Amino acid sequence: TVFCPNLTSATTSVTGTGCAGDFVILQATVDQGVINQDFTLQWYVNNQPIPGANTLTYLHTFSTNQTCTEEAQTFHAEIECLLPDASPPSTSQLNAGTIIVFPKPVIGRDFKQSSDNCTVAPVDLCGNLSINYTPTVNPTPGSPPVTVTYSVAVNGAPSGCATTGSYIVDCPDCSTRAGEGITPPDNVFCYGETFQVSNTGVSLRKGYVTGWAHTTQNPYSNLFSAVSNAILQGDYFGPDTANSVYTFVNGTDYQPGTHYFIPFASLLIDNSQPAWQTSGSAEATAPFVGDVAIITVPSNIPYCPGITRYNITFTATQQSNTGVLSAIDSVVGNLVSYNGGSTSSLTLTNNNYMGDPRGEVVRLHVSGNLFWGSIVNYTFTITFVNPVSFPTICPECNDVGQPVEVELLPQIQLSQPANPQVCDGAPFDLTTLNPPANVPGSYIWFDGDPNSGGTVITDPRNVIPVNGTQYYVVFAAAADSTCTAQTSLTISTIAPPVLN
Repeated sequence: TVFCPNLTSATTSVTGTGCAGDFVILQATVDQGVINQDFTLQWYVNNQPIPGANTLTYLHTFSTNQTCTEEAQTFHAEIECLLPDASPPSTSQLNAGTIIVFPKPVIGRDFKQSSDNCTVAPVDLCGNLSINYTPTVNPTPGSPPVTVTYSVAVNGAPSGCATTGSYIVDCPDCSTRAGEGITPPDNVFCYGETFQVSNTGVSLRKGYVTGWAHTTQNPYSNLFSAVSNAILQGDYFGPDTANSVYTFVNGTDYQPGTHYFIPFASLLIDNSQPAWQTSGSAEATAPFVGDVAIITVPSNIPYCPGITRYNITFTATQQSNTGVLSAIDSVVGNLVSYNGGSTSSLTLTNNNYMGDPRGEVVRLHVSGNLFWGSIVNYTFTITFVNPVSFPTICPECNDVGQPVEVELLPQIQLSQPANPQVCDGAPFDLTTLNPPANVPGSYIWFDGDPNSGGTVITDPRNVIPVNGTQYYVVFAAAADSTCTAQTSLTISTIAPPVLN
């Protein structure tokens, strides 16, 4: 009598808990026989075959479809006898144990840098994370940038399952906010699917618009540098004067992979119009009562050190019907000034001024005499010397928002399984025909076309085929179960020989 081999042990090198991305050795032993000659072997995790795990010793990499919580994964080995006329059982399986696998959190998906440019603490997007970071004190506006280091893990995970890294918190003393990137309703998209990126929480100063930078490189360690590099590559969009919404198609506008879209605020200045202009008058009343016109430049004029330049013009003219011949005494200020004696008119200029005009004050002093008062009209104009085109990010404000990470899945490709022949009335394991796919995922088998009333096969590992039956398998991507592909096969049955 010929006996089939049997599994005698199945073990894992890791027990208890493991981390996604770590290795585990799956080890099986049999009582006899040569693999792929007397028997075949397949390793399973949670009753799903592990692609390529067909050896007695197999190096497996932990993976999990969970993002914010752990997953129990049970491993077992199964062998199938290849010996003809061998004594049953034709298959043998043995449980190797259950391991709790923890995912490693991903920045931008599971946690992120705060959209408040002055906050150092990472933001928990899962609600189930243990987060440690240093420093813990928020910088004050206008202080130097701070490098924040972090360690983030799912609650209860071993220390080796933590994600570590750093990012820069730059807390500028300005009011511009480029907002926070979002992708409603999620950030994983099937091939050919249309998706949008938009930003919320935008707050713009005068002369600013919003735009987007695109990169395939992880930008979180230094967002300003990432945006600058992306702009140099020319991958930017806009401008838009409000919250920006852009629509793309996976596979058409961008190829599959991980993409980052970073909102930023850009200066956009047209020098054909004044940056600011005002006019008014100062009146001195007799006897010898002077007047001072106090003119304050508003704080919302667009300004960026080293980028904006201004031509400043101040004119003052005494009205001709006033009795004082020279009523203008002086002009006092940092932008323009005059102290050359009384006069009836003047024009002051300050060209190519590269300082900050915001909040500056100019005082016009006007006088009268014993008998006559005087009225002096003035005009104060600030214009831009040079236009500033899109995109121009002002380093002083580091006007970069929080990026959104988008995962664009490739078109799912399934290998066409062969149409097998099996013995009539014998059970058959359809999962042995799971067609390899180009992305991780799971399989569901159907008796008949699922689009035309086919029914789900609840136990595809124990099916008794009927000759000519067409079975369909639907593959769903692990990252997004709505991304699917399907194929089919037809099973032929062979009647067993009849002994006379």
